[in-house]
Amino acid sequence: MPHVPGPSLEQPPAKAPPPRHPDMIVDPACITPEDRAGQLSVRAVLVGSVIGSMLCASNAFFALQTGWVTMASLQAAVVGFGVFRVAHSSCGCRRLTMLENVVVQTTSVAASTLPLAAGFAGIIPAFELMRKEGHPGAPPELSMASLFLWAAVLSLFGVFLAVPLRRDAILVERLKFPSGTATAEVIAVLHRVAAPSPPSGTPAIGLSDASQLEQPQAGAVPAAAAGEAAAAGSAKVSGRDAPAAEEPGMSVAEQDEASEDAAWTQRWRVLGFTMLAAAAVSVVTEFVPVLHSLPVFQWMGVPLATAVGWTITPSLSYVGQGMIMGPRTTASMLLGSVLAWAVMAPVAQAAGWSSGPVGGAEHGVKGWVTWLALAVMLGDSVVIIGSTFWRLVGSLRAKYGSRMPSAVCCRGLCGAGQAPSSTPQEGASLIPRSHSSDPASPLVRGEAGAGGAAGGVAAAVDPAVAEGTLPSSLELQVLDPAEEAGENVPTMFWVVGLALGTAACAVALSVMFNSPIYEPLVAVMLSCLVAVVAARALGETDLNPVSGVGKLSQLFFAAVAPGNVTSNIVAGAVSEAGAQQAGDLLQDLKTGHMLGASPRAQFFAQIAGSLVGVVVSVVAYKLLTLAYPVGGPELPAPTARVWLGMAELVNGQQLPPYAGLFAGLFGAAALLVSVLKAWAGRPEPGEAAWRRTLRGAMAWAPSVMAVGVGMYIAPNWVLPRCAGSLLQVVWKRTNSAGHDRLMLLAASGFVLGEGLMSIANAGLRAGGAEPWTCDGCVGELACSGCP
Repeated sequence: MPHVPGPSLEQPPAKAPPPRHPDMIVDPACITPEDRAGQLSVRAVLVGSVIGSMLCASNAFFALQTGWVTMASLQAAVVGFGVFRVAHSSCGCRRLTMLENVVVQTTSVAASTLPLAAGFAGIIPAFELMRKEGHPGAPPELSMASLFLWAAVLSLFGVFLAVPLRRDAILVERLKFPSGTATAEVIAVLHRVAAPSPPSGTPAIGLSDASQLEQPQAGAVPAAAAGEAAAAGSAKVSGRDAPAAEEPGMSVAEQDEASEDAAWTQRWRVLGFTMLAAAAVSVVTEFVPVLHSLPVFQWMGVPLATAVGWTITPSLSYVGQGMIMGPRTTASMLLGSVLAWAVMAPVAQAAGWSSGPVGGAEHGVKGWVTWLALAVMLGDSVVIIGSTFWRLVGSLRAKYGSRMPSAVCCRGLCGAGQAPSSTPQEGASLIPRSHSSDPASPLVRGEAGAGGAAGGVAAAVDPAVAEGTLPSSLELQVLDPAEEAGENVPTMFWVVGLALGTAACAVALSVMFNSPIYEPLVAVMLSCLVAVVAARALGETDLNPVSGVGKLSQLFFAAVAPGNVTSNIVAGAVSEAGAQQAGDLLQDLKTGHMLGASPRAQFFAQIAGSLVGVVVSVVAYKLLTLAYPVGGPELPAPTARVWLGMAELVNGQQLPPYAGLFAGLFGAAALLVSVLKAWAGRPEPGEAAWRRTLRGAMAWAPSVMAVGVGMYIAPNWVLPRCAGSLLQVVWKRTNSAGHDRLMLLAASGFVLGEGLMSIANAGLRAGGAEPWTCDGCVGELACSGCP
């Protein structure tokens, strides 16, 4: 029966298959014109929006607790595939195509990360803290309409900014974008277009950056993702999965179908059970507040430990987060917690270096330790951004300052996009790349090479080109299958969109905060610059240093608007939003590029998801802050304190006693470790033995950014993550097959279950619901609802 596409928002005319780029893992000739024409379908956008909405609501809650959000591109792809798989089995609904799945995960990611991009993790709560503490110059409370406008203008201009970055980042330099690469490979396996390699290594997840634990952007994807995908679909190269057992009266195809149905039934049961378990625990801890944060050290007669956060929070959502992050990241966070809250906090308290209450986030020990955490995160961010900027400058000089063709010059600066962090042992690559060309080959073709290599891949490069001896006037064209298929975003569209988005952002922020129009305009211009660096860092390392670029923007803006704390925070918010949105879309564009999807379809999916995320994140934020006080035990908003502290510092506020000294020491140590890791991670021909030894040692060094995050969030949020990472390690070692097949969905169920129930709990609290009992509580240290 001929394939009939569903309702589509985009129906470009059918064309001949575009040529195959060497990074593509799917032959464009295998994609039917119907699938290509129907990839931006209404059903794909709707399912992506629903998945993204659930993640967005959960992320709004977790962002206010620890500044953490999850991108969940893998989960969105797997769940989206499963939804249509079940629909096909139950009612004969047409299965989701591979290109539609790209749209599903693009839409979902755009919606899910809005709490971070729109500043609901730190910026808006920082304004709330300013008003609560009577800070001079605190902005007025933003109405619901103002929050919608704020989120909309911040979320959209970064999407337009990513479009012109696609060519250099993805086509010319072939940056790895490990999360995007792994997502593409998982989607390919789900839809039976490539064979998975056996999972290897333990799950590892990269941490995006400071406010990201804000977003552990699925760094190197867990081996579980490979197991999920491998069990969900068979490889086209093998034709079909081998049936578990011959069933009389059933064809091989029917046995395969039954086997797949049984596998997906098991997955849905695991996802549903873990969601229900996490939701049940969330309800119980809401109405029995002592379970929210068990003050075990208080009961043991050590109140200082309880005051600084050494309590036990039995949260299944944070257990799930730890399962996804893996042991290296959580161990690094635990190291940060020990340094900050078991060593420096007692020292500062005993020496009298803090003037307020022990648990005070402004003048108490918590506030004192925050400066140390900020120094550690800035030290790591400076290295990431600085090294990325250095390579970017080198790339531009190679393009315009030598006789070598641009693509050849750019290729050599970062190994044609093969970043040091994307080595095979990190688990980012899930599928054999035998069908791809050598990563070192330049992606260029001259006029004579248009019909070169089979399948449209770049033609052989003349040795003179490789050696850089050809004249610079020779025009070389980068192979872009999307351009030849007519699927790129039109230049005029993104140029006009970026101009209008810039103007709308500048005008809206000027009116909302009663600031001169040039201040938000400068902030937007600065955001465009730092987004280029941040997006490149994401492509090379899988770390999007959004909080780092935000803090550096605050430092720059102190000269533009000296003494204005509010304008300083707004400038950081704009930079963070631009870097976040541009990075998200480029990550998704990498996924789409590898699978032959339309950049234009992904662009519109990103806009649709962003608009959905605006609505969900604003409603969730208002509901949560109506039920719980910002800065209280339920919503401590640690990143808000970091943003506010940085703004006050660059505008001349004095640090607490000895905070500057120890911040300098911790920052210098972070800088040194980050530099050594960056340097040691780049092998060179003929290098000395001591450098190989250093590189081996640095492989065991902790994640500096994770250490910083562990220093500024309370230990009670770190301990369950550590428990989760240990749980998944034990699971992997005792039942590897079950771990690879079910771990990702089990962890996601824990996260989603508590995240969604937290919104319902907030509604109950806002409606006047009271705790069942406050027995065992220690008041504000554990629960704002108990005396």
